[in-house]
Amino acid sequence: MAFVPRMSAAGIWQDPKWYAQNVFYQSGYGLPNCTCYAWGRYWEITGQRPDNLPTGNAGDWYDAATSYRRGRTPALGAIGCLYDPLGYYAGHVYVVEQINGDGSIVTSNSGYERPLSSYPPDMSNYFWTETVYPENDYASGWLYSQRGYRLKGFIYANVAPGPAVPTQWVSGNRYLSQDEQHNNALIVYSYFYYKGWSFNAICGILGNMVRESTINPGIWENLGHDPELGYGLVGWTPSYNITNWLTANGYAIDDGYGQLEWLDTQPGVNGDWIPQGAYSNIGYDDFKHTTTLTPAQAAECFCINFERPGVVAMDERIYWANYYAQYLAGMPTLNPPYIPPYTDGRQKPGLKTWQMIKYRLRRY
Repeated sequence: MAFVPRMSAAGIWQDPKWYAQNVFYQSGYGLPNCTCYAWGRYWEITGQRPDNLPTGNAGDWYDAATSYRRGRTPALGAIGCLYDPLGYYAGHVYVVEQINGDGSIVTSNSGYERPLSSYPPDMSNYFWTETVYPENDYASGWLYSQRGYRLKGFIYANVAPGPAVPTQWVSGNRYLSQDEQHNNALIVYSYFYYKGWSFNAICGILGNMVRESTINPGIWENLGHDPELGYGLVGWTPSYNITNWLTANGYAIDDGYGQLEWLDTQPGVNGDWIPQGAYSNIGYDDFKHTTTLTPAQAAECFCINFERPGVVAMDERIYWANYYAQYLAGMPTLNPPYIPPYTDGRQKPGLKTWQMIKYRLRRY
């Protein structure tokens, strides 16, 4: 399966991989605990219960993991194993979530001890991410300097690398390019994945986002600033249906994460989701966790039950849902890009000029 980084604690609480079915939790060493966390995260990454992973102190993991591939080069999803050469401390394990161009890596962690000075304001010792560097032997500064921890090595996960997930939105009152849409689509995927959405539901909503906004949290309908028209990732209409909520909840109106929070929590409780037509038996929670709808059907369901647009363009929504189902699964994307036969006189958002010229020459 493709690797998806974990950059927040969303979905961990009471998940059996970290709690009831975790060997460290069962023996009284549950979160916050680096070994409990790494054991559960490895399960999440690989999709298989890691019964062969070590169950002792973190500093002993690398030497004990004889049935796994190991080495000293970081890889996505790998467990980094730190130890104390003097034997005073029990060691630390973390998971590699991102590899940066400068050689540093972003790690996800849990631990009973952590210096208060290193706490970001919105994190605790139950879960945090931090960037570590090869010059510190891939150990955080305090573990390297205060405890003398050094890297024993990495225990590798057998997962496909998949697309790297960015953390910064591309946003603005303009149509996004395909590469920019990919950037934002990966953020959407990562966010909803850790909220428990099914893969097909995520692809379905992405298919609608392409049509509504080119997956752009900062775009206004027709590129104007008319509050009565649409705005944001799914083209909320009128715009204040989303902008008022974002402002009231402390978000900037173009904050993509705030818009995703609204999409995760609000439609099922505020009446914006109206089951009807072929999908009259599907509530919003059913949609988010669907195991029966294909990406194409999920796109159609979201359009009919939520978007209810003036211009449906269902073929386009379905196309992009299938496109992202392939893209996010690590398979080659569809080629050439879809260019729909618009009937409302608008240029396809996000297409490059040469694509529009080619399309017009083909049609006329």
